[in-house]
Amino acid sequence: MEINLIIILAVIVFLLLVMLLMMLKIMSRLQNIERKISTGNVTEMDDVPRGKVVEKKSDHSEFEEFLAQDGQRRMLSKREQAAAFREWRRQRGLTWKAD
Repeated sequence: MEINLIIILAVIVFLLLVMLLMMLKIMSRLQNIERKISTGNVTEMDDVPRGKVVEKKSDHSEFEEFLAQDGQRRMLSKREQAAAFREWRRQRGLTWKAD
């Protein structure tokens, strides 16, 4: 019984230490951000990941292109059109789904 209590206490102490380290890391990052803001260096945030932003603007949507490729697609029900459009996008590699 005492061994179980010791193990439980050891696990609790370990988790508290991990939480303390996480809080210290968060505080450090927050101080870095505050320092950059106070010096006016807001545009040079090195630790912020930057992703590539791609904007696509066209006169017609992909769905309109899909419908224009085959006139028979307009005759399908909305549900069938949606299913065919998803398959068309999957074949072109435009989906986020991992195959």
